Amino acid sequence: MGVKALQRNRDVFLDNKFPFRICQDAILTLFPYMSKRKVKCSAADFVFFVQNPSIKYENIPNPELKKEIQAIGQGSFVLYCEKDGLIQDRDCIVCLNHANSVTPMAAKELVSSFKLRYLSV
Repeated sequence: MGVKALQRNRDVFLDNKFPFRICQDAILTLFPYMSKRKVKCSAADFVFFVQNPSIKYENIPNPELKKEIQAIGQGSFVLYCEKDGLIQDRDCIVCLNHANSVTPMAAKELVSSFKLRYLSV
């Protein structure tokens, strides 16, 4: 009995360095142990990623966030937003970083939940 934490990537990356990706179901368990592949963003940027199923680098509105995501390199990473600086209230979404784009990897139900929380404010 447990939660799937990693899943084999079907995508082929340039150097195939990351054969596995992080699963959204286990992110709250894995998050405290992550150090390099997590990116903090503002609530507005988080909403942008939640609303778009695939995002080209040139369409990311925040240039600093764009640079940080590109610097991570290909593979999965976690985009997170803290509300009022409280870590326990953070929201996270797993994203796949491709050569030219970013794809949020969350279920439709979770995306709907984020939209309710962030867009109804």
